[in-house]
Order: sequence, then C-alpha cells, then structure tokens
Amino acid sequence: MASGADVKACFAPGVLDDAFISQKRGEYDRSEPYHHAVVDGLINDGLLRGARHEIVEELAFTEKETDIYKVNQTGDLANLDGLPAEEAARLKNLMAVRNAIYSEEFRGWIQKVTGCGPLSSKKKDMSINDYRFGCQLLNHDDVISTRRVSFILYLPDPDQPWKPEWGGALELYPVKRAHEPESIPALSIPPRWNQYTLFAVQPGHSFHSVEEVVHPTNGRLSISGWFHRPMPDEPGFTQEEEDREQRNEKEFSSLESLSTRAARAEFAEYPGSLEPPLPGSPIEEDQRRFLSHFVNPAYLTPKVQATLYEKFGDDSHVLLSDFLKPDLAEAIEASLRKKDVDDGFVWWHESSGESAVNWDAVRIQPFGTGTVDRKDASEEDKRWEILGPAHRQRYASLRDAVTPASARPVDYSTAASPLSPMPSAPSDLLRSLTEVLFPSAAFRHLLANMTQMIPLAGRAIRANRYRPGLDYTLARSDEEPVLDLTLSLTPDVLRRSREAERRQSKPKGIAGKRAKVGDTPPGPGLLGRGDVAKLSEMWERGDVGGWECYMAPHEQEDDPAVYKSAHHAPKHEEQEKGKGKEKAEEADGDADGEDDEELDEEDMDVDDDDFDGVLLNITPSFNTLNIVLRDEGVMRFVKYLSAAAGGSRWEVSAEFTVGAAEIEGEDE
Repeated sequence: MASGADVKACFAPGVLDDAFISQKRGEYDRSEPYHHAVVDGLINDGLLRGARHEIVEELAFTEKETDIYKVNQTGDLANLDGLPAEEAARLKNLMAVRNAIYSEEFRGWIQKVTGCGPLSSKKKDMSINDYRFGCQLLNHDDVISTRRVSFILYLPDPDQPWKPEWGGALELYPVKRAHEPESIPALSIPPRWNQYTLFAVQPGHSFHSVEEVVHPTNGRLSISGWFHRPMPDEPGFTQEEEDREQRNEKEFSSLESLSTRAARAEFAEYPGSLEPPLPGSPIEEDQRRFLSHFVNPAYLTPKVQATLYEKFGDDSHVLLSDFLKPDLAEAIEASLRKKDVDDGFVWWHESSGESAVNWDAVRIQPFGTGTVDRKDASEEDKRWEILGPAHRQRYASLRDAVTPASARPVDYSTAASPLSPMPSAPSDLLRSLTEVLFPSAAFRHLLANMTQMIPLAGRAIRANRYRPGLDYTLARSDEEPVLDLTLSLTPDVLRRSREAERRQSKPKGIAGKRAKVGDTPPGPGLLGRGDVAKLSEMWERGDVGGWECYMAPHEQEDDPAVYKSAHHAPKHEEQEKGKGKEKAEEADGDADGEDDEELDEEDMDVDDDDFDGVLLNITPSFNTLNIVLRDEGVMRFVKYLSAAAGGSRWEVSAEFTVGAAEIEGEDE
C-alpha cells in the first residue's frame, strides 16, 4: 500500500491542501444546475502523461453502442490487479493514477468537497472511454446500483488543446418538473487536459450527457468512474440508508422512469359517430377521391390492398415505397431539403462565399435550431417545438398535434383538393398529412384494408424532425399491441451531388470518352466524389444513426438497451426495404404472384444463432410508409442522428390501438 507521501506526489501541488478543499467545497455548493465541481490540473502532469501513453500503446478498446450511447471503451480497471507482473509493469503509471484516485486520502477529499457521506474502500469502478468521431452519450442520471459520486478525468492530447467546436462537452441539465430534465442543458463543460469533473449521483436529478465528438481525427479520451456507497461489511454502512437509497432509485431514476406508464401518452378513441371500417371492404368513391389527392394511386386499388393485406398478415409489418403521389412528394422533398440548408445542417453547403466541403466543417447546431426556442426564430420556426423530456427523447415536432378524435371532420362531398394551391412551407405541407389525411375516416379504412386491423384509438399524429447532432428517442414499450405508422420523409442528402457528378461525366465526342471526375466538389454546395462515397457508406452502415429499431422484450437479467448497430442487423431487414412498392406493382399488373412464396422464404432465412434481440431495423428513406404491429413489451427507438448526417430525419408518425374484425360463421 502506498504511503501518504506517495499518494500526495500523484496529485498536482496543493490539490489535497485544506485551503483548496475549502475553495472547491464553496464552488460545489454554489454550482448550478446541480452541485458539481471542476478541478483544472488534478494529477501530477508527468504522471498523467505517462498514463496516457500507456493507455494509447497498451490497452485495447471495444466499440459499444446502445440506444443511449456510442463509445470505444476498455474493461473495468479494477481488473488490472489480476495482471501478471510483466504486463502490470507496462501500466505502472495508469495503475498509480487509479490507486491515487481510490486512495483513502482522496476519498476523504471527495467526502469533504461534496458532503456525500461514507464511501466504499473496496469497490473500484473505473474505465477508459475514447469518444471518437460520431460517439456520444445521451441524457441520463447515472443511477445504477450503489453509485454515490461520478467523476471524469479528461485525457485529450495535452499538446493540442481541445476546441469546444469539436464537441465532447459534458452537458448538465436542470430539472423542470419532478424528476424530469429540461430538453436543453443549462451548462456545457468542454474537455481539457487533466481536468477532473465530479458530481453526486442523485436519482431523477443528476441528469447529464456527453456531446457528440465531431472532429474527424482527434478523440476525447477520458477516465470515467464512480465512488460507491459502503458495502455491508464496511464502516458507514447502515441497512436503513441502503433501503432508502434503493427506494429512491426505484421511484425516481431515469432508467426506471423509461418503463413507467406515466412516460406513455394516452390513446384517444375515434369519434363514436364513425362506423369502424370492415377490413377488405370497398372504400366509398367519395373517400377514394379524397385519398387520391394524397396517396399514390397504386395503393388505392383493391388488388394491391389485398396483396398487402396478405403480406401484413404473414409478417406483421410492411414497407410501402412511393406512398404519396409524386407532385406532393416532390413539393415536400424540396421544402424539407431547403429548410435543412437554411438551418445549417448541410455542413458542406456554401456559406459566405466560402465552400466548407471537408469533414472539419461538421458542427453541432444550437439546441433551439428550427424551433420556437431558436434565437430570432422565424415564423416557420415558431410552429415547431422541442419534445422531451431529454432522458426519454428529444426531437422537434410540429406544434398543436391532433388525434383522430380531435381532428376536424373531412367533407367528402367536395371534389376540390385540400392541396390546392400546393403549400410551400414545411409546416403547411406536413399539416396536410397530420391534420387532414392521417386522422381521416378514409385513411382509417385504407389502413384497415392493408393490415387486417381496425384502428380503434390513436395518440397524437405528429410531424417530427430529428435534427443532426441533437435528436433521438430512447427505447420504450407499451403494455398492449400497437400499430405503428411512420411515413419516412427523409430526403436523400447526396442526390444533388450525385446528379452533378453524373452530369460532369457524360460522354463527350464521337469516341464516347467521359470527362474526368476528380474529388473536388462539382459546384457550390456540393460534395466531391470521394466525400459522397464516404458519407453514403456511413448512411448505409447506420453510422450516422437516424434508423428506427424494434427489439424483443428483454429478459429480466439482460440489459434492455443493448443491441448490435445497424450494419450488423439481420439481412432480411435490409431486404425488406421497398418491397411494398414492388409487391404493389406486381398486384397492379398482370403478374400472377408465383414468386411471392419464394421471396418470403428467402426473407426469413435468418440464422437463429445470430439473433441478438433486434426484430427490425428500418433505415431512413423518402416517401416510404412503414407499418408495424408492435406486440406488448416490444421496444422501439430512433437512434441518435449524427451531426455528420448532412440533413434531418423527417417523418409523420402515428400510433393506434387496433382490433380484429369478427366475421360471422368464420369457424363453422
């Protein structure tokens, strides 16, 4: 065991002195939005530089990804005690740092600064995290097990000061209502070399996150860990206090709140005056005319509806490509694409006469961007709000959403189009879907014909925008089966660049030689070929996030948040994309459907040994209606969308409780 002098030598001069402790205690007590402390230069600089060198040269990192984080991480440094002497010698500086932090002297320092009470001398809980490009940690309160105090010791390159615009800041959130954080952090603490940040772990109160790292090469290296409450055989342990802490964790922690009924919105029933549609029955002509103003005509034919009826009955989900009619889809795509450019989410767009076409240009926009919370919000921005709370979700949503019960009834007797003239603002275009199409009796009938299910009640129908570098939802479930509808309206962020590249490479002359295409951008606001390929691959692999994931109900002993990332998803999920349109075209033509059985068997050819709980991954696309029957307990989330995405994930989302039609004489 190291002597007091040895321990003291591990810290920067004066850190363990009473005067410094008193100073930090004062800062801790005055800090907002909750008690925390920051120490610049905690560890002896030479020792920490040696430890960083050992980390970089000797340790292996594992990429880990869940709905709440993406990070490269080592194992628990408590395990270093079991290393052979030769391997331990190669990590002597790192072990010295670890032992100093968990020493009796520094535990006393922590107790005096925070007033947290007794801490365990036995339990070491520390790992090294490397947040590289695209890595982040979403909002949570750190309440797990016996954690009492959280800490982070930052180890970025000491010879290259970290810039705040590179991301990676620790974000602290105030509590707006009992045990719920605000959607926007009150304090952002950028990382610095040898900076030590700590705070007491408090259920439903110590909400924090780690901002995404957006620098293409520099990583945010840090040592993170916790001090724990005393174990049963340690001084300071009392069963009464332990029981109280466990009750608080059960009642208030962010992890527990994700599964409470209070976290779920209620369903509102359709008006009692509306007769439920009979699945498979013809849609009345006036309702069909109404639908034709919005929906691709292929989906309004009985034959196509019958085909989708069968497919949904077999698979419990279907993806319908090109769902909206072309003129409406084109207007929506142009409007949403322009809004993303205007809001600064297209990081390669020409700005102020300078083309920022490089990965260093990726930036995280302010939290209020595109919403009423934006400084100098436009009239369009004021129509959007941020939906939280942040420990469950954060995304922009069109304000004043309606349910099927609260929407204005449609006058089907008029032949006039609700879209004449065609709106131009994103909010007006999307409201035509959320307030007119989706809640209508006609759409309810179409949905019943395609799914064999009768929508009975619905939550608010929302137009949502997941903004790059800002937005996500965490995994949640319902206690009853729910029919999920997601009309994906995410424009292809690379289409203009690809089109420009193709124009540049058209054949020239009678020899048919193509023009040479370099890696330089083909025009203002466009990406070059190399960057197009890189970003395209990131979207395809799921590295930029934004995809929707369905997971099987977890066993009690399993981590409900763990899954493989999108590029490890079962093959049939990618094969499923766009199949609804293909099957619709088959049904609408002369095809006899002889290949349907073969296709379905191929789709389900998944090795059970590879199953990791992921039932379905749906990548963002444009003009695709995703219909999924989600069983009780099945979890659903939208993965955090990276700042590198180059555009928002846009969608119209609806959720319905459903019933099945009872057909007389069916079993006779």
